[in-house]
Amino acid sequence: MRTRIALLASLLAASFPSSFGLASELLTAGSIEAGAGWSLLEESNEESGPDGTDDQSSPLIGGSGSRAVPLGESFSTQLDVSGEKNYASSSEDDNQDSMIFGGAHLSWRDPGKGLIGIFGGGGRGWTERYRGDTNATWIGVEGQAYLDAATLYLQAARVSGDVEDTEENFRPAYVLRGVGRYFVDDDSRIEVATSFANANDAVDGGDDMWAIDWALRYDRRISGGWHGFGAYRGAYFDTTTEGEQLTEHIAVVGIRYLFGAESLKANDRRGATLDQPSLPMRATNWVEPLD
Repeated sequence: MRTRIALLASLLAASFPSSFGLASELLTAGSIEAGAGWSLLEESNEESGPDGTDDQSSPLIGGSGSRAVPLGESFSTQLDVSGEKNYASSSEDDNQDSMIFGGAHLSWRDPGKGLIGIFGGGGRGWTERYRGDTNATWIGVEGQAYLDAATLYLQAARVSGDVEDTEENFRPAYVLRGVGRYFVDDDSRIEVATSFANANDAVDGGDDMWAIDWALRYDRRISGGWHGFGAYRGAYFDTTTEGEQLTEHIAVVGIRYLFGAESLKANDRRGATLDQPSLPMRATNWVEPLD
């Protein structure tokens, strides 16, 4: 009897701890995605009223990549990059022709509770219509809380943006972003997000500008590491002293390849779960059109 009990105890000790250890181990993981969609831009002026509204639409393509690498048992680093090309119908359209941005994260994580860390990034935008290309950088703090079927994600950062060869800028500025993810199952995820950014003395160094965006996305595993997704993103940009506003709507569908993690949820808790806020780059892009 003692021999049997000892054998059973040794089997339990050998199996359960290793299983739990595997479930809490940070992963070397990442993803690559590509998508295509349509952009609608609504521009208006307070002085001209409804008659001053100018709507523009154009197709676009985009892509992104990320990779997380553990640094010991609880720390990890992640790199990410995103790009977008907007095919404006003419050089007179306000639509930003293209932009690329990315950055890095350093964080401490407990896969059963949450994450806390720092991040930084930057980007560049190109356009045919306006005089200068745009540049933006940001640095901030971030944190995540893990619930049973949901993840809550917050970011706060300081932003500095400029338009080359002009006096236009988006600084000093601050951005606050919140994200909520709900896992229908381990391979199916719904994500909602919103961001707010504000800059004093931007746009010619004397005008205030603020922006807000909102997003909805659904990801679903297709086969193996391949996933499909559909996403909508909207944004509103306002110069309070100039009286100019822009509203942007973007819809995208695409595919994503996930590697190093067995599911979307495993990647969220132990892999490449972080990203960069896009609002700092987008707000800097619209500084000159709003002038």
